[in-house]
Amino acid sequence: MLNNDIHNIFEQYVQLFEQQNLGNLIGATSGGQGGNWGGSLPKLISILPMGNWNASSQKRSKTNTASGNVSDHFQGNLISYAADFGLNSTFNSNANAATDFAVKVARKAGRQVDSWDQFKGNHCTINTPDGYRVQIIWQSNVGGNHYDHVHVGVKKTGNASFNPTKQQKETESQDTDNAQTKFGSLMKKAKTQQTTSPTDKDTQQTTPVYDEDPDTNSLWSKISNIYSKGITTDSAKEALKVAAGAGQDIFKKYSKNT
Repeated sequence: MLNNDIHNIFEQYVQLFEQQNLGNLIGATSGGQGGNWGGSLPKLISILPMGNWNASSQKRSKTNTASGNVSDHFQGNLISYAADFGLNSTFNSNANAATDFAVKVARKAGRQVDSWDQFKGNHCTINTPDGYRVQIIWQSNVGGNHYDHVHVGVKKTGNASFNPTKQQKETESQDTDNAQTKFGSLMKKAKTQQTTSPTDKDTQQTTPVYDEDPDTNSLWSKISNIYSKGITTDSAKEALKVAAGAGQDIFKKYSKNT
């Protein structure tokens, strides 16, 4: 059904909007290689969801994990950074919120994740194209007890030098290019579905119907008008701006991940 297609696109808009907005790690400490732990600190911040995040632990003196590996938390590890986000202190004892956080971090790091179930009892490791290893551990005993906090660790693995501004632009460009076809084709499809106004049988006034919810329908009408100018990078960005600015509450209503 068309409405189901639209709701799926709403979720993609949410993810795209979040990709383009950095979170903030409160209490982060400088140090290590280049003063930013080999770029691992800004890389970690770049994959956090939007918001100001308090971590229960970041860099510390303990060398090894419970598995015997050198910890990303270790102060002597000059090319890594890690932060633990406590179930109680960060997420107010809400395990669903912690799971949602872990999924969003994985997505921003480049992994297509719909559910955390596949990583329970294990961990999610992502090797990014720009030369970093990202590790997310939640609801697992890998490396220690990770049932009471979400661990996010980043380590430089190659000749990486993370540039947040450059990385954001590249991500935005790629996501916008992908969005053009998906969003634009949906708008064309939506414009073919119309309803006849019962109030004027003579003139047969018709209005595009994108969704049964009037607020949602109004927003999609605005987006459709933007795409009527052509499916381009600029129109995709303009549509995203309108959607992100006016429709976040609507997106949250439809998105299972917000």
